[in-house]
Amino acid sequence: MITKKIREVELPALTKVLSLAALPLLLVFSGPAQAAEPQPPAVVETWACSYLDDADIDDVRAARDYYVKQADKAGLSLGPAFMWSLVKGDVNFDLLWLEPHQNFAAFGAALDAEAAAEEMAGVQARFDAITDCSPRIGLIHAAFQKDENNPPTGNAFISSNACRLNKGVTPAHLNDLRMHVNGVLGNMGDVAPNAVYTITPTTGGPTTPDFVLFTVNDSSAAYAKFVGGLVTSEAGQRLGRHLNMLGDCNSAMWGGEQMIAAPAQ
Repeated sequence: MITKKIREVELPALTKVLSLAALPLLLVFSGPAQAAEPQPPAVVETWACSYLDDADIDDVRAARDYYVKQADKAGLSLGPAFMWSLVKGDVNFDLLWLEPHQNFAAFGAALDAEAAAEEMAGVQARFDAITDCSPRIGLIHAAFQKDENNPPTGNAFISSNACRLNKGVTPAHLNDLRMHVNGVLGNMGDVAPNAVYTITPTTGGPTTPDFVLFTVNDSSAAYAKFVGGLVTSEAGQRLGRHLNMLGDCNSAMWGGEQMIAAPAQ
């Protein structure tokens, strides 16, 4: 998806539910939260989309194939892209499409390159014919990675908490939460999720959440083991109270699929 057709999602459910999100591979650009030298966040574009008429996931995959083919013709190297499909949650859209960038400069360069390529002119129409989407952009921080040298990649089971923050909550409070997450999950061993990340939206409207926290697991079974360990421990309960003190959050579960591979290094 290369152009940015603006449309506000109309239903109020998006106020509390994830409208900015990112799959684990995005976070190869952001290190885990640390007190001494915090890493600069990556940037992610997202589209919250509803299918049109009888369109489905196979139509999105076909549009993706055309996108990749035209980029190859234009000599463009596409970055990774992902799609989240809703598993559980009160959400008024069908899917999330996500494209990460190392920083804002990389985002701008990619946007300009695709806009300047004649071969890419018809790509957006392929997506517009099957989906109606609302775009966003945000910053991502890693709060925890089980393997700090190898962030999780590929398909995953994701649980998200999209929050409207209380008055007076500052970026410092959010960094404290990330460090709390890192400390608690770092002591959970194999039960810990593959990773936990946060997103702070930088664009949006009155229904956009202020802050999103999401966990990445290999499967729903792995997620269930993590939650069981979290809620039965005093440290996990304190972490839950910490998040609840910051704002009003709503949770959702997603199945993630990598739609475009990252370029070879």
